[in-house]
Amino acid sequence: MPYLNRQDIRMIPNTFEGYVLRYPGKRLEWLAGHVTKIKKRDSEEFVPMAEAAGVDGDDTGTSVVVGRYNFADDSVLGVVFQHTDDLFSTAFSDGTVRRTLSENWGLQLAAQLTKQWSVGGEKLGHFSTHTWGLRGMLSYRGAVLTTAYTKTGDAAIRKPFGGTPGFTSSMIFDFDRANEEAWRIGLSQNFAKHGLPGVSLIVNYTESRNSTTDIGELLPDADELDITVDFRPEKGFFKGLWLRVRYSDANRGSPMADREDWRIILNYGIGAL
Repeated sequence: MPYLNRQDIRMIPNTFEGYVLRYPGKRLEWLAGHVTKIKKRDSEEFVPMAEAAGVDGDDTGTSVVVGRYNFADDSVLGVVFQHTDDLFSTAFSDGTVRRTLSENWGLQLAAQLTKQWSVGGEKLGHFSTHTWGLRGMLSYRGAVLTTAYTKTGDAAIRKPFGGTPGFTSSMIFDFDRANEEAWRIGLSQNFAKHGLPGVSLIVNYTESRNSTTDIGELLPDADELDITVDFRPEKGFFKGLWLRVRYSDANRGSPMADREDWRIILNYGIGAL
């Protein structure tokens, strides 16, 4: 789910304790529940949701309601509402339209909106913000060209329970600081139709401007280049293997914020004996 998820990037993923009812319908799907605790990916113990958000000793949990409708033409519309008493609420919606233009060409258009605000006792302070984004994807025989834009409101998005779903969210930066405007261009290629089944390449470049602190102080512009190479054999001795090599060069205008990152991830799926 957006803002409440495993955030399974390169460590043990986030893990949750909670109670959920789910209806996995063919067209309409919904989920409702209450999450009491989280064990973050860099921690060894579960703590209440409010404490994980920054309020020591507070055992408040997070309630969540999710709905998604799958249209007959493969388009999707989803809505999410999350609420933590006396801290903040998050409302999120996104929609995706997919069209097959020809045998080789495909098009996908998507839009998303997040609204976030403090509630009740406002134990994390008073704030109200939002972020919205647009994304277009054009595919041709295994190659996909992506463009995206996001814009955040007067305060940064809070995300203490997982990763962000933003269209410009990248390996290092999420590009959702106060007043931040971000653009992305990306290209991915699956080489199966070029004689290399199981090999794919993803390249994304994102840059932003106009970012400020929550009190309006101007921050340096940011940019990030991400490259991912995947090797996932579909048959033979190495079937079940997934090797992922990732590189990121991220800059925010100072040696303390700039980062260069390499990640090598190896997974192997073992079938039932």
